[in-house]
Parts: sequence; structure tokens; C-alpha cells
Amino acid sequence: MPPDAMGWGMTADSDLCGSGRTLLSTATMNTSVDLSDYSIIWIEFDNDWRTIQAADEAYVELSTDGGNTWIEVLSWIGVDQRDTHENWDVSSYVAFQSNVRFRFRVIQPGWDWWWTIDNFAIYVFDWGYTPPNAPSNLVAIANAPGEVLLNWQDNSDDEIRFDLQRKSGDSLSTNQ
Repeated sequence: MPPDAMGWGMTADSDLCGSGRTLLSTATMNTSVDLSDYSIIWIEFDNDWRTIQAADEAYVELSTDGGNTWIEVLSWIGVDQRDTHENWDVSSYVAFQSNVRFRFRVIQPGWDWWWTIDNFAIYVFDWGYTPPNAPSNLVAIANAPGEVLLNWQDNSDDEIRFDLQRKSGDSLSTNQ
């Protein structure tokens, strides 16, 4: 496992089944996660995937329908992925979904090798920002040469500042 891995891990080890045995193992979340409020989601976990032959397969999969169907997020087939901290953006699969589950699935038709996973976590990014209500009833009054007095109805009380911009040229100009 990577140096920062801590605590208990989950291991599928074909050694424990006896040499020459096939290991088919799946670890599935038994409770769905509601991600319906989030647009940016990623998973992280510590990983040690050790193969012995090209037919050894490891998969991370997800479901957006509570486990009825599964989508492959990543796979390692016949190639070691040793002592890594994995970080995978799964937003395109699970953003705004309310019935999400993840699973780890391994197929090892050989013997004597393993897949260990630790510290699995689901992270979301919440912008935490709602734009303020737009002002209304804007009135511009010429005040003095080169000055304009602006008045409007403020429809929000949580804005930080106002940015006022004007285009170049006269009012009929198409310049920005």
C-alpha cells in the first residue's frame, strides 16, 4: 500500500483460496448515496493490485440505479497497479444522481496474487454559491457633463459589490 495508507484494508487474495483456484470477488456498497445536489464528484482510495497473468482483472464500477446495472469507471487487466493513491473524477457518471453505489470487482483465474483497497472515500464539491437576484427598474439620468446618475431597485441583500460597465462609443454604436 502507499506509505500514507492507514488502518484496516480490504483484500481479495487468491492465495487464501489455494493455488490453482480462481478468485471471483466483489465488494459492493450496501447503501446508496444521494448525490443529487452535486455536479462535481470524485472517488479516492489507496490501492495495491498485483497480477500474475494477463487474465487477472480488477474493476471499479458504479451504479446510478441502486445496483441494478453497473458502469465500469476503471479497470486494470493483466497489469500491476502497485502502491498507489487513486483519485478519479466520476462527475460525468453520477452528477445529480440520487441512488448511487460503488463496487470493486476482481477476477483472478491464476493464483498467488491480490488486490488490496483502503480508505475509499467519495468527495463532492459544493459551489455553495447562489447568484443574487438581479436588480430591476434601472434609471439613468444625465447629471452633469460626463456624469450619469444611476438608480435601481435592489432585489437582493447578499451581494458583495456591483460592477458597472459601459460600452465604448455612443448609444447607437455596436462597439463593446
